[in-house]
Amino acid sequence: MLETNTTLVLQEENARKRKSDDVGWEYGSLADVSNKDKVKCLFCNHVIIGGVYRHKQHVAHVGNFVAKCKKSSQEAKDKCKKSLEEASKKRKENTSRELEL
Repeated sequence: MLETNTTLVLQEENARKRKSDDVGWEYGSLADVSNKDKVKCLFCNHVIIGGVYRHKQHVAHVGNFVAKCKKSSQEAKDKCKKSLEEASKKRKENTSRELEL
């Protein structure tokens, strides 16, 4: 019985981890396995609705309509902020490329 419960717990933990190399998943996990837009912060346990992008805003203290994480480390803030900046730059490049076509 204990072995079965342990297996179920491990399966649940694995389901909450995303198979992604996005830096946001270093600091968060799925709060609800059936809803990938709900991410739980590993620093403060706050559940962010809006996916890993909004979670990175939460950790990095970026954005106007996102609660700021009070427990995130400076390293985590810097990593998430850099990731958000790269995503924004990539989005702008794709938009300008589409306009050229």
